[in-house]
Amino acid sequence: MTEYLVFQLYGPLAAWGDIAVGEIRPSVIRPTKSAVLGIVASALGLRRDQEDEQRKLAVGYGFAVRVDQPGEPLTDYHTIQVPPSSEVRNRGMYTRKDELAVDKDKLETILSTREYRMDFISTVVLWAKVGAPYLLEAIS
Repeated sequence: MTEYLVFQLYGPLAAWGDIAVGEIRPSVIRPTKSAVLGIVASALGLRRDQEDEQRKLAVGYGFAVRVDQPGEPLTDYHTIQVPPSSEVRNRGMYTRKDELAVDKDKLETILSTREYRMDFISTVVLWAKVGAPYLLEAIS
C-alpha cells in the first residue's frame, strides 16, 4: 500500500513564482512542485547548489496539491537598486551584497510589481517513488 505525507501550507502572504519577464513578478494560484520540494529540501538541510540531491528529490516523489483557500490577490509596487549592467559584466557579481558594493552614485533604480496571495491555505500530498532518496518519515 502506498504511503502518503499530507500537510497544509498556510501563508498570511504567499507567492508561488511564475515566469517573470520584465517588471512584473507574477504568482500562480497554487504551490508548484518545485516550491514544495524547495521547502522539503530546506527542511532536510540541502543547499540550492546541491544539484544532484535536488534532482533526486524532483524525480523521487509524486506530488498533488489542493487549494483550500485561494486567498485574496495583492499587488505590491517595488523599487530596487541595481548596479549598471556594465558594472555587472566587468565585476562578476554573485550576491546582492556584491551588487550594492558599487559606488552609491552609480546605482540605478528598477520599478517592478509583485503579485501575492493573502491568507492562502493549501493541502499538499507527497508520496515516494521507487528510489526516493528519503523516507517520508524523515521529510515529516
